[in-house]
Amino acid sequence: MEVKNWSGTIVFGENGQVTRIDAEQKEEGFPKPIPQAKLQQRRLQNWLNNHGLINIPIDYFVVISFPSTIIKSSSPEHSIPEKIVHNHQLFFRIEALDKIYPVKVARIDQLMKQAERLMKAHMPKSIHILEKYSISIRELIKGVFCPECGAVPMTRKIRKRWYCAKCSNQSVNAHLPALHDYKLLISNMISNREARAFLQLRSPEVAKKILQRAGFDAVGTTSNRVYIMK
Repeated sequence: MEVKNWSGTIVFGENGQVTRIDAEQKEEGFPKPIPQAKLQQRRLQNWLNNHGLINIPIDYFVVISFPSTIIKSSSPEHSIPEKIVHNHQLFFRIEALDKIYPVKVARIDQLMKQAERLMKAHMPKSIHILEKYSISIRELIKGVFCPECGAVPMTRKIRKRWYCAKCSNQSVNAHLPALHDYKLLISNMISNREARAFLQLRSPEVAKKILQRAGFDAVGTTSNRVYIMK
């Protein structure tokens, strides 16, 4: 577990309570990091057990990534948890684990296989960007940006090309970054009408061909069809 935003002075108090004091002497409380790390440890242990790697020892540290951060206790009675380390100490802490766990319990090929499974099982947290920053869809700059000069919008010309009126650049795939932006900002599903509005296209047939050639899966009938953007 890496802690990136704990600059200033970190004070550990009773029962692991954490307080940050910044350069302006403002105090801010933080959730206790040790229980968070223990929970992650338990979840990973359960996942490995369910996928055939039983009794794999898992250790954890809470790493403070700012080298200038001061870590101290609120009083002599409250010690700093042993699992709290600065980033420059992490290598040596990991190296010491070899002495704590000297017996190998899994082959490297088993670990690599489970690592691949773990990466495939990862589900990134879904974040609604527009909602988070209180931005309306109407405020977005729509159209295809020129990959050469950044001007917007490019226009769709003959021979399946996008044309930039500012620098005369032509592109076949300039719409792909725009569709990727749509997926990140709005939704991974897009209709023909929504594609035309976002790419600034007039022709439903051109929009249909663009979405099909991009390899998106179509779902629904003609009137309510949407495309799933992979």
